[in-house]
Amino acid sequence: MSLRYPLWVSETFSSYDAGNNWVKPAFSYNRMPSICTTSGCFERNLRKTNVYMANDIIVIWLAAALFVMAISLFLLVRPYFPAAVTAYASLWFMKWSHVIHPGDWLMTSWGIAVAIVLVIDMMQPRRLARCTNGMTYIGIGAIVGMMVGMTGFSYLWMVAGAAIGVIAGGYVYARTPAGKPLGFPSAQFFQYLCAKGLPAVVTVSIIGIAVMLWIIEQHPVATIQYM
Repeated sequence: MSLRYPLWVSETFSSYDAGNNWVKPAFSYNRMPSICTTSGCFERNLRKTNVYMANDIIVIWLAAALFVMAISLFLLVRPYFPAAVTAYASLWFMKWSHVIHPGDWLMTSWGIAVAIVLVIDMMQPRRLARCTNGMTYIGIGAIVGMMVGMTGFSYLWMVAGAAIGVIAGGYVYARTPAGKPLGFPSAQFFQYLCAKGLPAVVTVSIIGIAVMLWIIEQHPVATIQYM
């Protein structure tokens, strides 16, 4: 005779025929999830919950870093706001997500560089600071130069590559009809290149540092062998 039990009963029951022979049941009851009755079980579940919450926080910080980094690249060619500030913020977001682990000296030194960029930006006439002429050439040159310098896995090479890319981009822009009024080579051209190129170098270098640190964190053995 089959007995009916609630679905939360943890034991498994069988049926018997008239001859008291065991008959395999056609279905089984769901087992009730185990309930913590000891401190060890509670601590294990608490640790699992903390791990899930930590993973969610990591994803949030990483998503914020990538979003702000994309904004930095947009502001690089459309400098309506200093792009170095948003790039530096994305570096902090990636640090807080524990995806990368930059040292305190690295964060401090680039924070000083961003502060210098802000001072220069405030000292410039607003029309010059927010001017977008030639920023596409300068921005693309800085990114390409940074990526070439990144192949050496060195901060110095990366910054030097970005600076050379800015100079090359400014030169190409000066050779276009729109950039001819700068009169390359002239004092006006170098003044414009310094005003627009320095923020581009700092912005792109910060983004490159974040990417390079991520590569080193993900592939440390391959990076050491390459270096």
